[in-house]
Amino acid sequence: MNLARFIPKLRRNRRGNVALITALLLVPMVFAIGFGIDYSRAMRLKTRLNAAADAAALAAVTAPMMQNNNTSAQTAATNMFNAQVAELSGLVFNSATDLTVSVTTTGTLNTGRTVVVTYKAASINMFSGVFGAATLPINGSSQSDATRAPYINFYLLLDNSPSNF
Repeated sequence: MNLARFIPKLRRNRRGNVALITALLLVPMVFAIGFGIDYSRAMRLKTRLNAAADAAALAAVTAPMMQNNNTSAQTAATNMFNAQVAELSGLVFNSATDLTVSVTTTGTLNTGRTVVVTYKAASINMFSGVFGAATLPINGSSQSDATRAPYINFYLLLDNSPSNF
């Protein structure tokens, strides 16, 4: 069939336009839905990673941990983050290169501590990989500050003399 005669004839024909438009738009709609699914999975993973970063930052400033040095607080925060991230699927994360835990001592009497947990990761895409976007980057950070009370001695004086007062 001659294509030059077929296209004007197809343009004049008004029957089946809805089916034709639906068929033409079906592929872009499927990919748009797929991109939406990939994005929502990445944001769900980011929410879980933010919660893990918050828990890690708080683990380094608990009351018992404030009695320890900064190195043990950094180790506790790193272990807390890694334990929570280990159960997440669909994530590209390397703890050695993608996690930074910074612990600093603050305050005039060195009684305070600031912890900053920073991470970067990538969510593995299911649909977007067709167009070359195999992953979506995810990053975030959490900061926690705490201060412990300095050692203060309290003295109590009791008068146990037999007085009538």
